[in-house]
Amino acid sequence: MPSHLHHHHHHHHSTSINITITSIIIIITTIMSTTAITTITIIIITIVTTIITITTTITTITIITTITTITIITTTITNISLLLIMGSTKDEHLLFMTS
Repeated sequence: MPSHLHHHHHHHHSTSINITITSIIIIITTIMSTTAITTITIIIITIVTTIITITTTITTITIITTITTITIITTTITNISLLLIMGSTKDEHLLFMTS
């Protein structure tokens, strides 16, 4: 009987170890999955933020470039127009002076 009791106790002990191991595995799995989810979430947020930043930057650059280009073109056209007007006026003036 005492040996049987001892055996039973031992069996119970191994069961509790198994339960502990199972608990540890569950805890580790939970922590890992939580960490994985958190990591994935962080990665997604980072990617989204990066995309938004890049898009915003590109848009800003495009807008600035467009504005600059328009300004340059407008200025150039205005200058050319002024030069042409001044030139033609000068020519007319010269012609007028000559005649």
